[in-house]
Amino acid sequence: MGSTAGEDGLVVLDSLDEANGQAVRTAVTLSAITLKPVRIENIRRSADQPGMTTHLVAIVKWLADQTGANVEGNDLQSQTLTFKPKKHPSVKKMTKKEMEISPGSMLANSILHFQTVLPFLLYLGCDDPDNQKPFELRFAGATYSSDAPSFEYLDQVFLPALQTYFGVDVGRQLVKRGWDKRTPDPKCIQEGTIRFKVLPLKFGTTLALSNDATFCTDEDGMGSVDNEILSVDATIITPQQLHVALKENLTEDIGYRFPSAEVNFKFEESGFLDRVYVLLVAKAEHCRWGRDYLMGKRLKDCLIPALSKEISSKVCKDLEDEVNRECPVDKYLQDQLVIYQCLAKGTTCFDSAGLKGGTESLDSTQTRNARKAATSMLPEAKYSEGNVCIGAGVVVGDA
Repeated sequence: MGSTAGEDGLVVLDSLDEANGQAVRTAVTLSAITLKPVRIENIRRSADQPGMTTHLVAIVKWLADQTGANVEGNDLQSQTLTFKPKKHPSVKKMTKKEMEISPGSMLANSILHFQTVLPFLLYLGCDDPDNQKPFELRFAGATYSSDAPSFEYLDQVFLPALQTYFGVDVGRQLVKRGWDKRTPDPKCIQEGTIRFKVLPLKFGTTLALSNDATFCTDEDGMGSVDNEILSVDATIITPQQLHVALKENLTEDIGYRFPSAEVNFKFEESGFLDRVYVLLVAKAEHCRWGRDYLMGKRLKDCLIPALSKEISSKVCKDLEDEVNRECPVDKYLQDQLVIYQCLAKGTTCFDSAGLKGGTESLDSTQTRNARKAATSMLPEAKYSEGNVCIGAGVVVGDA
């Protein structure tokens, strides 16, 4: 992905990486925050269906409506998007009533939509957070998708990380679960609903890594990542027939891979015979990692023992691999924190190489895409060797 500065300060992004919806979301959000125009080319050109998706179109439209942006190419399968914001909206008007936001279709993921607009809402700013009414938002859409975070991951991993690392506290409530595929029994589409409360940041301030954020086992922050697992939280949302077998298998597999960890279970019925979701969150003293398993095939009683064993083995192995990467966050959280790193003041690092003083990185394609998009929009933000980020220090209210 390259970038050039064109007419009227237009930033031109040539998105070369595959499936770069993350780059589009990052670039358009930062454009809305900074009021810096952007053009994104070759959008998702390596995907099976290249160009803008229903979900991306909905995100861009919402941000365009808030900023009065001139937009070109915000159409399904368009491979070039131009976004030129004009203004920031009135916080007073936006907090008068709950905002209802749709991700574009009943099956589109509402979590990605919320994660995209959250930095924009934070940077709208206010004079006095202690006396400011929060933004109230209601998102419709899927809360479980194969290619996006679940509500449970958002609730137990992403939002706690934002609070711990950057002091951002977000209220959230799952009203109704929604799945990204039609359920065959009964045949219907289950649209989910989530509510959030978001308080904008104070004018004149910047995001910064919290003073008490700790990742390593020694005081200078340059030792091994703190990955001694003290507990594992298991959230099981499945047909009731799977609960007992999954608890037995997960207890055994977690005990084998993390012998010192206390295991905490939370069970809920998914309400459908073909809806299975399991999230494991491993917690050390200072860090946490999440991995999950989502399935949408019809459950047959005769297959429950084998299926339970398969799910447990897969999700526990994935979690162990994540912890053993020796990064302070899991690879899915890593790309979601990039925009906050680049907006923030000072240095941050969520990569094992940077924390150990090395250069070899274990970051994902999604993380690399997000970094390229963010640093193109915020050229003052830079990543040094080991992916230590020197943030742009964007001041709330300066745009």
